[in-house]
Amino acid sequence: MSPKVAAHQPALDVVKMVTLVTTGSVAGSLLFKEPVQCQAIVTQPQASDASTEAMKAALRHREKVQPEQQETSKKGEVAFGMVLGLGTGYLVKKMMKMALLMLGTAFLFLQYMAYNGYITIHWHRLEGRYTRSFDVDRDGRVTQKDLHSKWRIFMNLLTHKIPFKATFLTGFYLGIRMG
Repeated sequence: MSPKVAAHQPALDVVKMVTLVTTGSVAGSLLFKEPVQCQAIVTQPQASDASTEAMKAALRHREKVQPEQQETSKKGEVAFGMVLGLGTGYLVKKMMKMALLMLGTAFLFLQYMAYNGYITIHWHRLEGRYTRSFDVDRDGRVTQKDLHSKWRIFMNLLTHKIPFKATFLTGFYLGIRMG
């Protein structure tokens, strides 16, 4: 590494951290605002004074109890989804790096063995298996559309039946960026 590149490396780390903190603070201020509470308009005709009083009492009780519970659960949901997504994204990126490292090592080893005459590699068979595995639209080629489709299947697997998909995916994206 040249001295110029080495000198700029810490500056890039600082820029990444400032960007992450700025994004987090902006997202936090948007996500943790007070929730807007709307009351339903009663359009039914007034039945009796007793039912009206009961409805008013129920609304007063709901106003006292529910906002505190809803506010706490929303903040917990955001934090929980963000943390899960961050950890998952970080793990996925590290696992992808490890898989690519193993793939590259295997390729070098196989090429070395083939070069020295120990083995014969049938590349057309390996390419056929690769195409069958990743060619979703079955047109005989692996395109960006095919990879995008596989990525969507993976994202659907990760977000299946979780109520905090948006915060999870935000954390997942940040985890991939950090990893």
